[in-house]
Amino acid sequence: MRYSSKISYGASSAATGKVKMNKSSTHENGLKLGRIVVNLNREELEFIDKIDKDALFTTGRHITNNKIIRTFINAMKELKISGEGLSNCEELKERILLSLGIGEKIEVPKSNREG
Repeated sequence: MRYSSKISYGASSAATGKVKMNKSSTHENGLKLGRIVVNLNREELEFIDKIDKDALFTTGRHITNNKIIRTFINAMKELKISGEGLSNCEELKERILLSLGIGEKIEVPKSNREG
């Protein structure tokens, strides 16, 4: 079973393939937002929910799933990871972990690469 988490950040139109920005939605700093639907499995959703629950119980402050995912994206942007030559999500994960100094380079066989 897959769980869906809707976040407002950017979305694509199936008809045009272009990103649609929702003019009525704005980020707290005044930037216009779009919308994207992120399909998460149960474990992924529970991980994000745990971050919110930990914050709520320790500080009394709620952090939305939207804000948690946007924070993950903004943190990853600071790593300056490129998609150049990237074949699949495992390679992306490897680049992230190497950049953080907690992974080791793994050779992915060409037959296992996703398109």
